Amino acid sequence: MAQRGLLYRVGQDRYVVAPIEASALSQAAPPELLIDLALGSHPYYIGFLSALIAHRLTDLHSASASAAVPADVRPRGRTSIALKIARLSPRAWPAPDEIERFRVLEGTKEFAHRSAVERALVDGLLRPDLCAGFETVVLAWGRAGRRADVSWDRVAQAARGIGDATARRAAFMLGLLSLETIVERHFADLEGRAANTPLDRSNGFNLDRSEIERDPRTGILLNVPRRHLRGWVEAGADA
Repeated sequence: MAQRGLLYRVGQDRYVVAPIEASALSQAAPPELLIDLALGSHPYYIGFLSALIAHRLTDLHSASASAAVPADVRPRGRTSIALKIARLSPRAWPAPDEIERFRVLEGTKEFAHRSAVERALVDGLLRPDLCAGFETVVLAWGRAGRRADVSWDRVAQAARGIGDATARRAAFMLGLLSLETIVERHFADLEGRAANTPLDRSNGFNLDRSEIERDPRTGILLNVPRRHLRGWVEAGADA
């Protein structure tokens, strides 16, 4: 089968049987398996835009994939797909229940790791540049707002675990979704007076300082026009 180009070795004693029409490993194995092969010797998880797509929080598709590893890890594995890697500090690394293990090939023992839906939402605030921009992130939050399988308490807990800036962004987004009970439960101690945290870390709108509104409750600087935020949330909810 190897001579006929139907068998690809993907690791020690690990092989993929390719369909007849396949001409490369990327056509023979799902990208999640290729990522696990490249990063699986270290802690990692598939996240950001890849997770938003997997959790059906966006209708976008991407030829590349995104994953996270600890800040001190320098992966040496290679993949046959484009892979964007974020290196996260120990504090920003997800808690165990924020990562899910899933089977990448039906009927096999091949698994990979991906951010849970709640962590995927928070990661969008942490790295919007790896999520196709802040509009995609807000649309995803809007779509998640009408889903029963999202735990907003877990979203808040994940944001608080990362740090103050991410917690403030999450508190603002929860308020935008009218989830006031969650905000009061997890972010009642936030004082907006002394904070100046930009909502969009990627600063995609590049607004002049005089155009930026400040949210007094969270200390968030709205470097995205509020009308755009509301429109994106509504569009996400209607998708």
